[in-house]
Amino acid sequence: GVLFEVFASQAHCVLLASGTLAPLGALQAELMASEALASRALQEGPLEARHIVHPWQLFAAVLPCADRCNAPIVSTYGNWQSEEFVQAVGVSVLRLVSCIPGGVLCFLPSYQSLDLALLFWRRSGLWEDLAKVKVLVTEPRQASEMPEAARQFMAGVGNGPGALCFAVYRGKMSEGLDFTDDLCRAVICIGVPYPQMNDP
Repeated sequence: GVLFEVFASQAHCVLLASGTLAPLGALQAELMASEALASRALQEGPLEARHIVHPWQLFAAVLPCADRCNAPIVSTYGNWQSEEFVQAVGVSVLRLVSCIPGGVLCFLPSYQSLDLALLFWRRSGLWEDLAKVKVLVTEPRQASEMPEAARQFMAGVGNGPGALCFAVYRGKMSEGLDFTDDLCRAVICIGVPYPQMNDP
């Protein structure tokens, strides 16, 4: 609310538009500390467009256990250090993407967990198994490398068996790109999108 107040108090009009601001009640509660919002907001409340995806077009599921692992999937710093845990998660991802056409985005909690997953999967041969099913793309750390990563992903979807992009919550692949239609037929979320305590 404080930062919003700095520019909203001097602006003639402020329009907040985004596909990721929902739920608007939580955003509104955060911004209510702003005197400019409290005095100038629409009396009827915020305007929110309905979602364009119908309930019958959406499927959401939680996998409580990874493949080949009897223990529950718990995305902790300690578990990401365990090759057995990371392998079990990778095999589950392989089984999922083998049945999903087009593009798939797979989000991991941090760059550290992404690096460990790639290390373990390449060492075990799982990376090659994934590459037989989809064109593999990893989110680059440098913004200058994003256009090439996006091009590889789109080419994999348009001209090949589909593509699988491993990315990081709050990273470059999660914001600002339009994954319409076949570019994103599934999103796999591993862990919770909070930074790990030990992640630099």
